[in-house]
Amino acid sequence: MESALLGEPDARQHANNLRLLAALPRGAGIERRERIVDYEIVELAALLREGNPQRLTAEQVLVEYWSRITRFNGPQETYGDNGKYNAFVRLEDFSTLLEQARLADQWLTTPDDQRGPAPPLCGIPFGIKDSFAIQGLESKNGTQAFSGNLALRDATCVARLRAQGALIIGHTICSELSTHTVGQFAGNAWDPIRTPGGSSQGSGVDCTAVRRSTGRRDGRLDYHSCGCEWRQRNKTIAGIGIWRRRNAPAKRLGRGRPHGPFDPRCVADCP
Repeated sequence: MESALLGEPDARQHANNLRLLAALPRGAGIERRERIVDYEIVELAALLREGNPQRLTAEQVLVEYWSRITRFNGPQETYGDNGKYNAFVRLEDFSTLLEQARLADQWLTTPDDQRGPAPPLCGIPFGIKDSFAIQGLESKNGTQAFSGNLALRDATCVARLRAQGALIIGHTICSELSTHTVGQFAGNAWDPIRTPGGSSQGSGVDCTAVRRSTGRRDGRLDYHSCGCEWRQRNKTIAGIGIWRRRNAPAKRLGRGRPHGPFDPRCVADCP
């Protein structure tokens, strides 16, 4: 189980991990948040370590995130409007994740572990876009044509996340074959009757639950994020956030082009 969770980093990765760990903020200097889900990933990486003043554990983080997913996600395996945010289409078995979180806590609190220091992402939950394989789960890439496509191994990016100690929660919804928003939708984190747009929409919305997820950018930042098509240089997501909502009669509105100034808020600001 330990090897499946954490893997064996090579010498180069081990050296890089030491560099990243040295750059983490000091736990005593991190402001206490009202909710666990409000901590940034770098803050969690620091607080989960041995000697953290807030006594935060990977098990606590997992339980909090799982509770939030259970509360807001709605029914799984729904490639359509499930009545809630529908960020995750399938989840890993909770008891398996709980065991992995407890193993992560053991490593995080054992400074003389023979494997060396716990890697930077140890004990931190991640969602994975439905186009990437998670061993033991179906991977449909947003289409029922791939029903029964059980993954025999992890995709490379998933395997690398596991090697860094990440907890793989499950698959986030994506548009069919990761092409556009036709066919199935997640709910916009600011307003669930609207879609967030893009093929990796579930990965964008699930940041309100797990704060981090994988996605893909096949060639460009789509115009739901950058406000343009091929006509001008694209801005970055970090500099934009989410645009203001528009009035429209559809129950779950398409992305469309935003109009007026961009709203400086982002998914992380959602309640």
